[in-house]
Parts: sequence; C-alpha cells; structure tokens
Amino acid sequence: MINRIFSFMLLSSLLFAGCKKEETILEKGVSYTGAPLVNFNNYGGYVKENVEIADKWIPFDYEVKLSNTLEPAKVPITVTIQKDDNPIGEYNTLNGTSLVQVPIAALKIENYDVVIVKGARKAIFHFEINPAKLDLSKTYGFGFSILKVTGGDVQVNSNDEETRMLIELGTLNEYDGVYSLKGEFKFHPTYAGPFLAGETIELQTSGATSVNQFCTIWDEYCQPFSVTPGNPTDLNRFGDLAVSYTVNPTTNVVTVSAGPGNNTALEFVVPGYNSRYVPATKTMYVSWGYKNAAGALRQFIDTLTFVRKR
Repeated sequence: MINRIFSFMLLSSLLFAGCKKEETILEKGVSYTGAPLVNFNNYGGYVKENVEIADKWIPFDYEVKLSNTLEPAKVPITVTIQKDDNPIGEYNTLNGTSLVQVPIAALKIENYDVVIVKGARKAIFHFEINPAKLDLSKTYGFGFSILKVTGGDVQVNSNDEETRMLIELGTLNEYDGVYSLKGEFKFHPTYAGPFLAGETIELQTSGATSVNQFCTIWDEYCQPFSVTPGNPTDLNRFGDLAVSYTVNPTTNVVTVSAGPGNNTALEFVVPGYNSRYVPATKTMYVSWGYKNAAGALRQFIDTLTFVRKR
C-alpha cells in the first residue's frame, strides 16, 4: 500500500513538471552580452533645476551606475567625470536658446572621481552652485560627462545621452511669473482708458526680490498695451516705457523704477502712490508714469495678479 502511494506521488510530480509553463523573462532575468557599462542614471542627458536665489551653496547630486548587468561591482570602480561645455552649445543650437556656462566662481566641485564600491551598483557625483554669484540677466547651464572608468572589466557607455549631462539652471525669485493685467490712467487729459483687462504680461527675475516687466506681444521690455478709444482690438503702447519692480519682503512695499530698454527720451516718474505687493493673493498694485516733451504728466495704475510660473 505504501509503495502504491509513493508511486502515485512520483507519477503526479512528473506529470506536473511536464505541464509547467516555460519561465517568463522576469523569472529568468534579462540576458546581457558584452562588458558591464557605466553611465548616468536615466536622466536622458538633460535636467532643469530651479534654484532659490540666495547667497549659499546649493547641493546637486547625480547618480552614475553600472548598466548592461544586474550584478554589483566585484571590485571598486572609479568613474572620472569632467566639466564639459559641449552639451551647452549643442542644446543652444537645437533649441534656439542662449544658455551660458556657470562661472567657476559660482561652482564648487571637490572631487571629479566617484567610486562605485565593491558590492554596489551606483555612486554619486556631487557639486554645488551659489546662485548669488550668477548674473541674473543670463540663463545658465552646467555640462559634464564621463571621461573614463577604471577597475574591473567595465567600459564607458558609448551612447552620448547616457554619458553626457546638461543641467539648466532656472534662477527665479518668488515674484517671477505670468500676471494678468488690469490697468487704467490715473491721469491723462483726454484718454480715460482702461487698458485691455485680462491680458497677460511677464514679470521676469532681475534680482533676489526684483522683476522686470516684459511684454510678450512685442517681445520686449515695455508698458505692454492699452486700448485705442473706439477700437478695442487696437493695441498700442504709451511712451514705450520699461518698468522694474522691487519688493521689500519685510514690508511688501514695491519700489517702481525704469527697467531695461526704457525710452530715455521721456522722463520716467513715480508719483505718490502706495505701490505694494499682497502675498495672500500674489497681486501687485503699482503706479508710475512719465512726462512728455511738454512736461505734462501721464500716470498709470496697474493691478498685476499672479497666474502661473513662467
């Protein structure tokens, strides 16, 4: 009886083994050919980082890793990184941008060699950037690439997207963004306005707490637009003025001044007005104006309400 039971169990196990499905790729693992490779960890060669505008060193960490294998390093592997400006030029050519190199004074790198230790598959390339040492009128990029690798039977990946990196830096303060415009004349002898309410302009970072007013319709710094009387679709500018706003973060008082590209043939003036920023609604209430050739005052009052980041 015992022999018959054992024979039945053996036969059942053989039949079950014969009916078992072939192992899936997940069960077998991925089959790799060739030497293990070293590259960056799936960044696609480009990352944009928005940084706080402050006089401090901000850390950045990017991983290098072993690829073409699931095995950890059998011996320590040294990956040598180099500063590489080629990705900046290539990115500018492809995208019509004008990124410039991060200056040496704003960049801190203690070690270009990173080590994937025995038993690990990744290591960190670390550097730091101080935004206060950047010219905020420019847009910056930092490029770097894998120069070489030593230790074990390991090679540098031949795919540039895997071994070269471009970090685009966005230095935007808290007031930077797209704003909805609602404006009117405080004083004009014949024209009562209002400006075309609901249209948008940009306030672009120019300092830690200052922004320049930018008109996307004409792609320039300017008093953006008003409505011609009797023709609400006719947009025009008054005085071709460029404006900058500086916010006192303690009092929220806004100081208005002439911005880049201002028409210097006109006298830019800031009449008495409580120009201010309201953090709760992200709204600026500002007033400024100019005197024409005859010395007559033209004064604007604008309400700028935050819509979104640029």
